[in-house]
Amino acid sequence: MTEAEQVNPTTEPVRTTPQAGERLSEDDTRVWFEELMKTYGKRVGSYFLYRTGDEEGARDLVIETFFRAWRARESFRGEAKASTWLWTIARRTLAAYYENKTRRSPEVLTDEMPDMAAPEEMPVVERTTRQALLDCLETLNERVQRSAELVWVLGHSYVEAAQIMEESADSVRMRLKRARSPLQRCLTEKGIVGSQA
Repeated sequence: MTEAEQVNPTTEPVRTTPQAGERLSEDDTRVWFEELMKTYGKRVGSYFLYRTGDEEGARDLVIETFFRAWRARESFRGEAKASTWLWTIARRTLAAYYENKTRRSPEVLTDEMPDMAAPEEMPVVERTTRQALLDCLETLNERVQRSAELVWVLGHSYVEAAQIMEESADSVRMRLKRARSPLQRCLTEKGIVGSQA
């Protein structure tokens, strides 16, 4: 018998992933949410930094996203992957950020929300290179931009990106394969990469 079982022999193991239609206990929900923050905090931060080019704004958006996710935790039923649910919240948070056109302070966090450490230091990309990459990506269609963002910037696998975009992994893979040549050409024209002879 473990020490925890000796203290409370009726304690069940903590379940950290809700199954379809299942509701977790409040303690299990906190554990699940903390794991969600640890797993996706850095990726969400990189996504916002990539989209806004502003480290402070990106951090605020990460906090806002997880705050919104915490408030909407009852809406997650385990029917889709937690990452898909969280990325939907992140995209909506970014859309609201751009709609308001002004920097917003994140809502005051309540005591009910689990402690959330600031995301680990986000990668800092040289401004000119980042801007050139953004400019070149914007010349591509929206589906290509979204695929590139998920795979190349956020580090999702083709399968994960496909699930988020609700299409096949082969479609994502082929779209990115076709995008490499025009992207290479654009970056070469901007002097970011050398030409390939």
